[in-house]
Amino acid sequence: MNTNDFREMWNKQITTPQPSQEELLKTVIKLKNKNRNQLLLAFVSLSLTIIFILVIGYYIEPTLITTRIGIALIIAAILFYLFSSNSLLRLLIKDADQSLDVSSYLPLLIKIREKQLLLGTRVMTLYFILLAAGLLLYMIEYTRRMTFGFGLLAYGITTLWILFNWIYLKPRIVKKQQAKLSEAIKNLENLKKQLS
Repeated sequence: MNTNDFREMWNKQITTPQPSQEELLKTVIKLKNKNRNQLLLAFVSLSLTIIFILVIGYYIEPTLITTRIGIALIIAAILFYLFSSNSLLRLLIKDADQSLDVSSYLPLLIKIREKQLLLGTRVMTLYFILLAAGLLLYMIEYTRRMTFGFGLLAYGITTLWILFNWIYLKPRIVKKQQAKLSEAIKNLENLKKQLS
């Protein structure tokens, strides 16, 4: 192969245009805002869930101690998740005025990715363990009133739902979030290299 053929091949290659700095920052800000809004929605819905559980626990007046322990474990699981995700929420709210440049957004996105990974793995694992234990203890009082078959069915459905969320949905959501953040970080790193 001679040099003319090589130049011809080089000139024929398709180059993908790199997004401009403004477009990339808009994409990153949109991703950050989407993650922030999802976390805020989780905060609101989990807070309302705690209120709902407390109202049920107050008005139904459970007779077994296992029901009260179950309620306490469910609330502890939710509070643990809320407190653990609070630092991520602060990062997602940080610099909402969109005045940061590429070099400032890069470390922020890396911190967000690390916090989301921690939240999606360790924190969620403990959350699911506490939640599952609380639900199963809470159900004892009410499944005792059922026939054995219906009680077993209730426990089976609840356990399958928890396992489905823990084994299938949680890893999928974490992987999707990490992929989007990693792509944004990669694009910012490329742009930063081009600007330097």
